Amino acid sequence: MSNKKKSRTTKKSETFNVPDHRHCPICGKVIPPNLEYCSTKCESIALKRKREEEFARKLLIFVVIIFFVTTILSIFLRK
Repeated sequence: MSNKKKSRTTKKSETFNVPDHRHCPICGKVIPPNLEYCSTKCESIALKRKREEEFARKLLIFVVIIFFVTTILSIFLRK
């Protein structure tokens, strides 16, 4: 039996010069850092999603308020 040590291979750390950039939050394409979206299509999709999220948030708040009001009313009407 021989005592052989396995040598660990280490990767050299490579550095790349990547120019300043961002990624479109909708489709993920690379865009210049001064733009927020790659196209008007992605911008309209983001606007639609934002409106849907605001509607869902308002609806949730409305449902929670209705729940608490009915709970409070049922407590007071029992007495």
